[in-house]
Amino acid sequence: MTFKKTLATLLIPAALLFGGSRAKATLYDDFSSGSLDASKWGIRQNTPGWPLTDEYFVDVIDENYHMAQLNTHNAATVLEVKDRIFGLGEIIEYDVDYIYGSGNRVHTVSLNGMPNAQALFGFWNAIPDKGVGNDLGNWHVKISFNERGALAEMTRPDGTIGIKNLNAPGSEYTFGIVTRTGHNGLVHMDYDNFYIIPEPAALALLSLGSLALLRKRKKA
Repeated sequence: MTFKKTLATLLIPAALLFGGSRAKATLYDDFSSGSLDASKWGIRQNTPGWPLTDEYFVDVIDENYHMAQLNTHNAATVLEVKDRIFGLGEIIEYDVDYIYGSGNRVHTVSLNGMPNAQALFGFWNAIPDKGVGNDLGNWHVKISFNERGALAEMTRPDGTIGIKNLNAPGSEYTFGIVTRTGHNGLVHMDYDNFYIIPEPAALALLSLGSLALLRKRKKA
């Protein structure tokens, strides 16, 4: 490979830093294996003493993670990214197929294991702060970690975007998604296509390090 071709190859990751987020993202899991990867995910209660949702499993037909509450009562299941600490500037993105819901039900996230997870969308006693909508259909969620907690950007089924600040000040975070119902709630939500985007400075350093190595080899 010529120096110019090698240089162009190494410059691609740097260029992608300023492109679309999926272009520079790493696929974490799309559940195509047909079973939950225990090295990537953990299942736990949202609030100690609360039951898990009635259904939580990898759907081998649709290749997604299925969560559903079939009986009306308080319930919540946390699907937590396992043994992974998110730093400032990192991003996780994923898709949610919001298929059905009645009564109190929300999709929430858990930062650093907080039991009172913060709602992204759904319905909870008609409180406006409990998310940015309640439309059935396909949602895309982007969580960007910062020193105040995280910024959540939710693309609704109609293509509009809702934004919510998730308050949990810090510099490092664990992360989990939560399907939650209240005493009168039923819900069905499926999750898929989890991507992790490293902190931009780390990607830039990786590209610069590759270029420095290339220059060193060229001189040799």
